[in-house]
Amino acid sequence: MAKKSVKKASKKVTKVEMNETFNKVKDTAVKVNTQVLEAATEVMDDMRENGKYWVETATQKVKDTVNDFDMADVATATVNTAKETAKTANKVALDSAEDLVDVAFENGKKLQSITAKAIDGGFKIAAKQQDIVFTTLETVKGQFTKNASRFRDLFKAN
Repeated sequence: MAKKSVKKASKKVTKVEMNETFNKVKDTAVKVNTQVLEAATEVMDDMRENGKYWVETATQKVKDTVNDFDMADVATATVNTAKETAKTANKVALDSAEDLVDVAFENGKKLQSITAKAIDGGFKIAAKQQDIVFTTLETVKGQFTKNASRFRDLFKAN
């Protein structure tokens, strides 16, 4: 019996200790939760206040930038860049045109040389053909002359 009452007493002590520990944890959680809510509220208030400052600072920075913007400087820089680009394009075009003229001139010389050779060869061939034609005509003339009497006799008979 004594054992049972010691066990019951020990269970009660454990239950009491557990309840006390649970209550302490609960109280601590409530305190921590309250502190977290207070800290979060303070942070939100700071953000609202600083947010207004950030907006004002950004707005002032934009205004200063817009006021300091000089359109004349931008336009001058753009015009200078366009001039330099045009000069570069013009130089490239002139260099390319000079190269084309030089190549065309060299090719013209080559073509003149080839054409001169072709004409000379053509004249030589024409001269040979002319000689052949005249030789053939002289041969035919000679044969007609020799055979003229035979032709007369043949055509008289008919």
